[in-house]
Amino acid sequence: MVALIGLKHLPTRHGASFPVAGEAVALFRSGDRVWAVEDRNPYTACGIAGGRLSRVGHTPVVVSPMYHLVFDLRTGACLNAIDMPQQRLRTFAVELIGDVVHVGPARSPRATLAGVSIGA
Repeated sequence: MVALIGLKHLPTRHGASFPVAGEAVALFRSGDRVWAVEDRNPYTACGIAGGRLSRVGHTPVVVSPMYHLVFDLRTGACLNAIDMPQQRLRTFAVELIGDVVHVGPARSPRATLAGVSIGA
């Protein structure tokens, strides 16, 4: 686990991007809950940290700044990709130690399109 930032310093309406083990990871915060996903939209290759934090029912989501794709922050799944192959954001383990956010290894594999690794 890598210590990144104090919880109170994370924004609550959008994400913040941090380098972790050579890749950009976006953190999103709602209250004392934090989610970590790769900071790269698998459909557009644009950053996701600038997206808007929201909810679909009880599901925490980020709405991407480009094309407004909606990603589940728990699983990384895209919830509104119509007529496109299903892609997902990689998710990362998060632990709050004291008031410091720590991020661990990826919990899901890198996105692929037609068997080719994206962004490897």
